[in-house]
Amino acid sequence: MHHYPHNIGDFDKATRHLTRIERSIYRDLIELYYDTEQQLTLDTAALCRLILARTNEESTAVEQTLNEFFTKTPTGWYHHRCEVELDKYRANASQKSLAGRASALKKAAKAQEALNGRSTDVERTNNGASTKQNGELELELETSKSKAIVASDAGRPPCPHKEILAIFHEILPSAVAVRDWTPARAALLKARWCEDENRQNLEFWKNLFEYIAGVPFLMGRSSSPGRKPFLVSLPWLVKAENFAKVREGNYE
Repeated sequence: MHHYPHNIGDFDKATRHLTRIERSIYRDLIELYYDTEQQLTLDTAALCRLILARTNEESTAVEQTLNEFFTKTPTGWYHHRCEVELDKYRANASQKSLAGRASALKKAAKAQEALNGRSTDVERTNNGASTKQNGELELELETSKSKAIVASDAGRPPCPHKEILAIFHEILPSAVAVRDWTPARAALLKARWCEDENRQNLEFWKNLFEYIAGVPFLMGRSSSPGRKPFLVSLPWLVKAENFAKVREGNYE
């Protein structure tokens, strides 16, 4: 990470009590944290060498600054604000990477189609649904977006995954049961939780599941002729577009 947001007012307010050397040391430590994208080494001597703190006064300033602004962990010196910004940066970088991959796949498909005179597996659809390759890419992209939402909403109440899963199974016993709660699925649920403070309580989810129980299509009790009945699942529900459609009543 080669650049980061720096709020001049916040920094000045937080460091006004420091000496000029301590303020400079603190800025150097933060920039090293962002540059390496990891916690600072616990080896104080090595850390001093990395930021060119050579005098006794500078070495003392390093120790004082670490103790005041960083948290010592078994794996290094941890800084909360730096980690929040790094999470945002990584989520954005991942999202751009996935978008690039999607664009490359689309271009390759068009080129192959021009050569063969027909659609390729990358773009071919089945009953309006994307192929597995595109579907997996969409899920990766949405998961990346969800992580960005979560990172930007640090400080929200923690998402009670186990409790929401339990309520889902209790109210919707005939729905598709959740067997594996993967990190990708957890990120999607947490994103829906973080998007709106009104969703940050179990009563909201209980009411949502009770509403779904009364929608015949979502519970497999109605379908178009010749088509297999649809049955709701929690991983399907917490995808952003599906979640919005359910709340807007599109499946009634």
